[in-house]
Amino acid sequence: MIHRGTTLDLETHEQLLDSFNFTFVELPKISAEISENADEIQKWLFILQNLNRLENLPPFVSSEKFKRLLLPAKIANFNEEEFNHYEDAMKLEWDDYAVEKTHLDMQRNLELQREQLAEMKKERNAEK
Repeated sequence: MIHRGTTLDLETHEQLLDSFNFTFVELPKISAEISENADEIQKWLFILQNLNRLENLPPFVSSEKFKRLLLPAKIANFNEEEFNHYEDAMKLEWDDYAVEKTHLDMQRNLELQREQLAEMKKERNAEK
């Protein structure tokens, strides 16, 4: 079952925000069957129902938007030990990125300072 909702003023029954709407999907009440000619909504419902069990996507739902869901779903199913290992690996990756970015920023700043110094020297020489 799919339910669509919005926000209403309880006294006037007027919609409060035109751009604020939401959809509730009762996944257990939706059929898990899907065919190759399924529409986008059916594909999304299939993915939402089965993502925690899928290792690979069936060909008819293998577009990039669905592929990007596989890694977060895999991480969500990690046990505590697997998650801690993953988290430690990500911290190392983030640290490496931060060190590299800081190094590049420092190089850029140094180069800018050298350019400014060279320009100041030119101005002093031009004044003489």
